[in-house]
Formats: sequence, C-alpha cells, structure tokens
Amino acid sequence: MSELYYNPEMAESEFSKWGFEFTFRLVPFSEDEGDPGWAMQVFNNLARYVYQSGRWFEENQFIPARGPIRLNTETDIVGFATCLDPQLGRIKTAHGEVSFIQLVGITQKELDYLMESPSTQKVADFLDEMKKGNPLLVTDLNRK
Repeated sequence: MSELYYNPEMAESEFSKWGFEFTFRLVPFSEDEGDPGWAMQVFNNLARYVYQSGRWFEENQFIPARGPIRLNTETDIVGFATCLDPQLGRIKTAHGEVSFIQLVGITQKELDYLMESPSTQKVADFLDEMKKGNPLLVTDLNRK
C-alpha cells in the first residue's frame, strides 16, 4: 500500500502512495500447518477495498469481517481493530511517510462494544487495555 520502487515523480510526497502497510501477528494455528496463507487473502481483500473505494486504513479503526477471519474455522475472531504496529511504527521514505498498521483480531462481543459508539479514542482505549495482557497484540484464533 506504499511505493515500493523509487519513482522520481513521487519523491518527497507527504505519504508514500496510500501511506501504510499492513502487519499481523498470529499465534501459530494447527490447521495452518505452519503456513497461514489465508492471512494473505485478508490483506488482498483489504487492499482491494482501498483501491476501489479510495479510502485507506489508519490506526484505531475497526473492521467487521462478517464472519470468521479464517474461513471454515471454528473461531470467535470475526473482525479487526487497527493500531500502529508497536514495534515498526512509522518510517520516512524517499516517497513520504509509511505507517505500519497492525490488524488485531477481535471477537463479536468486542466488535459490538466498539460499534455501540464508534470513535478512534474508544478503539485506542480498548487496544490499550488489551495490551496489558498482550503487549504486541498477537491474534489468537482460539481466543474466546
């Protein structure tokens, strides 16, 4: 979602293309057999949304997945909250700023809570609370 190769026409822009890249931390899941390729489909779907709508993702938003984030799986994780990646943060490039936006899996109960009165501050507070027991906000498909 950012400019990958040097392009003199894009140099010194405020943001590099859309200005972000997704990150995702995931507890190994036995059904993945070491290859969580399904996560790439999630990234592809979100990238398609950005290109088709012209709207990009920022920190402290939430995204309903309208079902389990890993298809054909018994998981309570049915959406995402977004945050600035706690290790990667933001960088400046020749093409402008890039924020590393981490997807954090959330349950329906958590999604309902965020949807009651949506605001970026509510998402930030929710994620700060989640960080107390999970500082890197690693998604666990077995979490209830």
